Amino acid sequence: MNPKRLRSQDSDSTGPTRTRLLLTGVLVCLVLLAGCGGNTDDGGTTVANTEAPVEETATSAPPTMETAGTSSTSPSTAGTSTVPANVSTNASGLEVTVDPTTENTTDVNLIAHATMTDATASEGIETITIETGGGLDLTNVSVANVDTAGIDENGSLVRDRTDESLASSVERDVQVADDGRRLRIALDGNTSVEPGDEIVAVLEGGVETGSAGSYTFGLAVDNATAQTDDYTITSS
Repeated sequence: MNPKRLRSQDSDSTGPTRTRLLLTGVLVCLVLLAGCGGNTDDGGTTVANTEAPVEETATSAPPTMETAGTSSTSPSTAGTSTVPANVSTNASGLEVTVDPTTENTTDVNLIAHATMTDATASEGIETITIETGGGLDLTNVSVANVDTAGIDENGSLVRDRTDESLASSVERDVQVADDGRRLRIALDGNTSVEPGDEIVAVLEGGVETGSAGSYTFGLAVDNATAQTDDYTITSS
C-alpha cells in the first residue's frame, strides 16, 4: 500500500495569494473598461461623454449684401456732358469755345460750330460773317491762323473734323472791321450747306481777348439771321 502524499505547507500558502491576484486583475480590467466609456473629471470619478462629435464643414465667404437701389456695376456715364466748361450751347445751334478766356490775352484760340437750319442753309455760300460782340479782337487774324474751315455733313463727325473743306472756296484774305469785332470771309459760291450740316471754323492764334465780362458771339451765312452764343472773358 502506497503511503498518502502529504501537501507541503508552501502549496497551502499560495492558494489564497492566487485568489487575491485574480480578484485584483478583475478589478483592474473593470476600471479600464469603465475608463474607455467616459472622461475622468477633477474629482477622479468617471464621467460619461454625452457630447455628439462635431462635424467639420468648410466655411465659405459671407454672402454679399445687396442694398436696395444700388448696383454692383460701374457707375454709368450716360447723360454726362463732355462739352468743355467754356463752351456754350443754345437753341440757335451755335457753339463757341474761347481758349484761354483770361482778359487781355494774345494768341487765343477760337472754335465755332454752327449747325445749319432751314433759315441759315444756303445753296451757294458767298460770305461767312463773324461778330465777336466786343470780347474778342480779330484785327490780327489772317488766313494763316485758319486751322480748319469746312462742313461736317449732317453734323455726324466728332471734334473738329469735316467732310468738305472751304479753303479752296475762299476768294481772298479775311476782312476785319469794326475795331476787330467783325470778321468777314468771302467764298466763291460753289459750296452749299443743307439743314443739319455743320460749319466748323477753328482759329489758332491771332485772336486777342478784351476786358472781363459776358459777350454774345454771332455767325451768319450770307444774309441770313446770325446764330448766336454767349461766352465769358474772365479776370486775370
